[in-house]
Amino acid sequence: MKIISKLFFTLIIIGGSLSLFSQATTDSVKSTILSSEAYSVLNIPKLEISPEKEIVIAVIDDGFRLSHDAIKDFIYTNNKEIPGNLIDDDNNGYIDDYKGWDISDNDSDVIILKSNEADYYHGTFIASLITRIVSESLEEDARKKIKILPIKVLSDNATTTAIRDGYLGIKYAIDMGVDIICCAWSGGNPSQEEINIINQALQKNIIIISSAGNTYLEKIDFPASIPGVFAVASLDTLLKKKRNSNYGMRIDLSLPGEKVKAAYPIADNAWFYGEGTSAAAGLTTGCAAILKAISPEAQRHEIIEALKNTASPIDSLNIRYCGKLGAGLPNLTDAVKYILNSDSEHSFFNSKRPEGTIYISKKNNQQSWEINPVGAYQGIKIIPDKIEKKDQNKEIYLYTKDSLFYHGTVLEIKEGIQLPGNKATIRLNTKKRRAIPNKLKLNYFVETIDSTSLFCSDIQHINADKGIISDNSGNENYTNNCTCSWLINAPESKRIHFSFTDFDTEAKVDFVWLFDGKIAHQDNIIAKFSGPEIPPSVTSRTNQVLIWFVTDDKHTAKGWTLQFEGK
Repeated sequence: MKIISKLFFTLIIIGGSLSLFSQATTDSVKSTILSSEAYSVLNIPKLEISPEKEIVIAVIDDGFRLSHDAIKDFIYTNNKEIPGNLIDDDNNGYIDDYKGWDISDNDSDVIILKSNEADYYHGTFIASLITRIVSESLEEDARKKIKILPIKVLSDNATTTAIRDGYLGIKYAIDMGVDIICCAWSGGNPSQEEINIINQALQKNIIIISSAGNTYLEKIDFPASIPGVFAVASLDTLLKKKRNSNYGMRIDLSLPGEKVKAAYPIADNAWFYGEGTSAAAGLTTGCAAILKAISPEAQRHEIIEALKNTASPIDSLNIRYCGKLGAGLPNLTDAVKYILNSDSEHSFFNSKRPEGTIYISKKNNQQSWEINPVGAYQGIKIIPDKIEKKDQNKEIYLYTKDSLFYHGTVLEIKEGIQLPGNKATIRLNTKKRRAIPNKLKLNYFVETIDSTSLFCSDIQHINADKGIISDNSGNENYTNNCTCSWLINAPESKRIHFSFTDFDTEAKVDFVWLFDGKIAHQDNIIAKFSGPEIPPSVTSRTNQVLIWFVTDDKHTAKGWTLQFEGK
C-alpha cells in the first residue's frame, strides 16, 4: 500500500515490539531492569566534562510525551521563540516552534494525543534510550550538555503508525542546526529529493543514525542504506543477531535490540521493554552523543571511526552472519579514549574485526599488521586514506596467508586493492626507518560471500544408483533466496526410490521438488514437499531425477536429508 506524504511517496515502518511492565514494579525488579545487559555490554564510562556547548539530537518519530521522567529535562528549547505569541520570532518559517515541531500537522504540538499513547509510543521510547546512555556517562552534566529536539512526523489523524513525513523531519532538523539525527525507522523508497535532503545533512557534518530494518533479510532498508547514513543491526541478549534483524555488508555496528528498558508514554513514570533495530539505533545515538559531547569539534567521520575502530568483534558468536553485522558491538569506554587521544588510535586495532582502520606512523613503531577476521570471505579490500605527498612512494608489502600478493608503493594502490581469501598481512620495509610512512591510514573491510550460495548452489551431477543428499547446512539453518539442484543419473534399467530422514522447511513457502528427467517442468513433477514433517517415500518413473530446492527471502529452517537408491 502506498502512503502519500505531503511532498513525496514513501512508506516507513516503525520497528520495535512491546513488552510492557507496570510503573508499580517493585524496587527489586526495577534494580534488575536498571542493570540490564542491554546497557552494561556497551561499557559506558563515567565522565566529568564542562558543558561548553549543547549537543542537539533530533529524534524524528511519531510523537512524544515531553513530561515523561526519562526525557523531560532533556528537551531542547528554542530560546529565539516566544511560546504562544503566534509569531515566527526567529523567522525560520515555523510559528512557535519552542520545543520542536509537528511536521505532519504543521504546528508546534509534538505531544501524543490522549488515548493514542499506547500506539504512538515510539518517539518517547527512542528519546529515553538516548537520555539513559548519556545520563549513565555524564550523570548530572548530561542535562546541561545533551538536548533532544522532538520532531513529530506522523499526523494526529493518521490511521496507521507508519511514518509518513520522515524526510521532511530531517529537513527541519537541518534547518535547526542539530548535531545528530536519529531515524529509528526504516522502509520505503525515497525520491531523489528525499535523498538530496540526506546528502544535505551529511554535507553539514550531521551524523545520521538509522535502523536497518526488522524483516529478516540480508538487506538494509532506507534510509540506512543511503551512503553516509550510519546503519545499525540488532542483537539478542546473547549478542547473537536478533532473528528478525536485517543484516548485510552495509551494516556499521550491531547493538542490543532485545529486552531494552525504555520509557513508555502512557504515564510519566511508565516503562517497558523495547526491541528491534529501533532500540539498537537509539542506543547507538546515545553512544554518538557522548563522543560528540566530549569532542564537539569532531567531524562526522571521526565519531563514526571512533565507534567502529574500538568495537568488539561479535562474528565468532554469529558465524552465519560473519562480515554482515558491521565492526561489532560498541565499547564506549575505548571509543572515548580513541577520540580524545589521536596518538593512541593505533592501539585499538583488532585483527578479528571485519572492518576498520590501520594507522601507520613512525610514532607507534609498528611495522606489521595481520587482518584475520572470523569467517569465510571472498577477500579483504584495503583502501589508503589521505596519503601525504612525502609518503606516496613508501613501500608496502601485502600478503595473503604466507604468500606475497603485492609489493609496491602506497600511491599505486590509492584506489584500493582486494586481497583474496580470509587473511591478509600488511608489512613495511623494516630495513630502513625512513621507509616507514610519516602518517598513513589504511581502511579495510571484508568482501562477504553471497549467503544464498553458502551451503549449496547451481546444479550438482550425481552418477550413482544410491547415495545421500542434503541441503548441506549441517547444524545451521539453510539460507534465504537459495536455489539448488541435484541431477541424479542411475543405470537405465532402474527407477529411483527416495526416502527422507530429516525434513524441516518453511511450510508452503520453501520447497523440495522432485522431477522425472532433467527439466523442471509441470508435466515432470514427482512430488513437492515443505513443512516440518518427514515426507512419504516416493519413486521415480525413470532413471533420471532432478531435485530442486528453492527458498524465499524470509524465514529459514533446519533443512533436509534424503536417501536414494535405484531399484
